[in-house]
Amino acid sequence: MGPGFNVICGQNNAGKTALLESLDPITRGVPHRSLVSVPTRRISPNPTSWLNVSFFVSRAELLEMLREQEGSYILPVPTLDSPFAGRIGYQSHAREDLQKLVNAFLEQKDFTFRLRKEVHQNGTTNWFCPEPPSFGLYHCPTAQTYNSAAFQSAVDGSIGGITPQSTDGRQDIGTQLVGAFHSRVYRFSAERMTLGSCRVGVNPNLSPNASNLAEVLNMLQGNTAQFAYFNSLLHEVLPNIHQVSVAPPSQDQVEIRVWTVDPSLRRLDLTLPLSQCGTGIGQILAILYVTLLAASPQVIIIDEPQSFLHPGAIRKMVQVLKTHSEHQYIIATHSPTVISASEPSTVNVCRIAEGVATVERIDPGEAKDLRAYLAEVGARLSDVFGADNILWVEGRTEELCFPKILEGIAGRRLRGTSILAVSNTGELENRDAERVFEMYNRLSSRNSLLPPAIGFIFDSECRSEAQKRELIHRSRDLLRFLPRRMYENYLLNPRAVAAIANEVDGFRTTPVSPEEVEAAIREAREDSRLGCPSAAEVFRHGWVAGVDGARLLGHVFNRLSETRVCFDKLDHSIRLTEWLIQNSPNDLEEVSNLIVSCLPVN
Repeated sequence: MGPGFNVICGQNNAGKTALLESLDPITRGVPHRSLVSVPTRRISPNPTSWLNVSFFVSRAELLEMLREQEGSYILPVPTLDSPFAGRIGYQSHAREDLQKLVNAFLEQKDFTFRLRKEVHQNGTTNWFCPEPPSFGLYHCPTAQTYNSAAFQSAVDGSIGGITPQSTDGRQDIGTQLVGAFHSRVYRFSAERMTLGSCRVGVNPNLSPNASNLAEVLNMLQGNTAQFAYFNSLLHEVLPNIHQVSVAPPSQDQVEIRVWTVDPSLRRLDLTLPLSQCGTGIGQILAILYVTLLAASPQVIIIDEPQSFLHPGAIRKMVQVLKTHSEHQYIIATHSPTVISASEPSTVNVCRIAEGVATVERIDPGEAKDLRAYLAEVGARLSDVFGADNILWVEGRTEELCFPKILEGIAGRRLRGTSILAVSNTGELENRDAERVFEMYNRLSSRNSLLPPAIGFIFDSECRSEAQKRELIHRSRDLLRFLPRRMYENYLLNPRAVAAIANEVDGFRTTPVSPEEVEAAIREAREDSRLGCPSAAEVFRHGWVAGVDGARLLGHVFNRLSETRVCFDKLDHSIRLTEWLIQNSPNDLEEVSNLIVSCLPVN
């Protein structure tokens, strides 16, 4: 994980929550069950769960931890012939050399402690150092027990009492600081928490399950400026809540009250107890409290925030958290809103196959550019996030109509495929065609968060066969063309057009008949401007394939409504499509077959 925001994404049951639980100081061992760990019924899974974990701390953070947890700490000694020993002048295990070792250790700018955590099903947790020293500055002699330097840390920050000591090979300063590491980790689960009230107390620290939220907010309420700031951020995230306050419902209890009315009205009787408010308010209160009031930088873990927050609230919450960059945030989600809003330093994708979950790191630079790329092609992250693959189509009309055709005509569902409109197919006409296809392929490359492109379906327009072949080649054979000039050419059914025209308010006072539509279409066919410039192309494909279908429908609507109604390319095309699916499905069979040919085999 990196600084700032770190996102863990993946489909349901891919291992996101399990990964977060492993980082939680309070967790129980859960035996792994798969064909790898339990190849036959007679074999029981290993009851012990384990995790290799690294903690990165700065020198200032380490010294603060040593002050917090005064006591004796252990540094394994280096091998005498190691480069590190030579650099610091460590020549023996005498007291003066042990002093050099402690000084050299404490002078490091930062530290990475690598430890192993074993958790049993009964909740017993053991930490040890698999390869001493845990901080990895040098090599130690290989032995079950080894010499070490023990030093004393006092609450005033002083270091002393350096003595030699023989130590179990599983222990060193890293395992001794686990409690301090864990005190800086707070995990918010995706479950709704009952946080409305608790016993009166004077503890300012939020408990791991946030059960004393009312207690800590009651303490915070005494700091009026800080409490006002806390409420201002709450209102920023949830604008319908003006503030919260804490009141005693009984002699030994405190209760959080939620103000959905203007506090200046002083109507405490109109406030609601937190227990009667919507899911997510308690979570937000707890997250804001830890973020604002933590005594030291925290690792704040949030599991599935979209399960308790509206997308708008998620964006605002992330903006608030960004102002407290001293913390590290780890968020598990399948919501594109979180990725878009947080601009994460790392994006990790969980995938599961045959019961085994894996985590793949996505290039942060690539993840950061996703929104820019998507904006360029006219799509949003929410359009494609979580899809298995993408079928790019000509425009918004096809994006909305093709799924209807696929289900209504072919009897198939999209399953994991997203159908999306491209930004500007006109770019394909110039020398940038190769760049355009490369851009779309880059969006759905193997290493991206986005799924692969399985094909492109574009209008034929008036392209020659040679032009089509060239574009298909540049698309790496992923491009398919509609046999007709454009999708609207499949909607020129007089009965369908009459039916939709008669549904439009104000089209005209008398009903439109299919015969009138057919006559208007015949009249429009005489307009040479609606055909392709090349008469040969029109002749080869026939008028229904070569005419400008969208303009022809515009002419029919304009003529029959006496200019009252213009043809709406999106709305009317969708309604015509739905009518044809129900009443004349053969008209769309060619389109249906083309879509199916692009989809993966079930």
